Amino acid sequence: MTTLLIDGYNLIPAVPPLGRLIRRNVKKAREALIDLLSSYVRADPSSPAILIIFDGEPVAEEAGASFEAGVEIRYSRGETADDLILKLLRNEQRGAALVTSDRALRNAAEPYATELIRSGAFSKMIRMRLEDFEAQE
Repeated sequence: MTTLLIDGYNLIPAVPPLGRLIRRNVKKAREALIDLLSSYVRADPSSPAILIIFDGEPVAEEAGASFEAGVEIRYSRGETADDLILKLLRNEQRGAALVTSDRALRNAAEPYATELIRSGAFSKMIRMRLEDFEAQE
């Protein structure tokens, strides 16, 4: 798998501490997810490229930053994240694996994605890999 395309706001609730955090502070939950994914990339150099999509516009201090330690970050800017994800899968990211539990998005993406991974399953996988990495240090 060459790229993991992640539906950001769909994955956040699947990571228990982030699911609680997003109810209090969306920006901090988003930043915590990006940190978690960056740690995952650092822990496993063979991990695929990660592209995470969030709905909306970045806040001013995030506007220029599109990469954070191995994770590319994009905002949908005037369209839904689902629409941007489908556009990416049809064009420049065709054949990527998609991480989302959104049924409608999964159905629409199926012809273009090499793999559909539910957010809960992906959350468990990355947390287990990070625990394995920390145990080896």
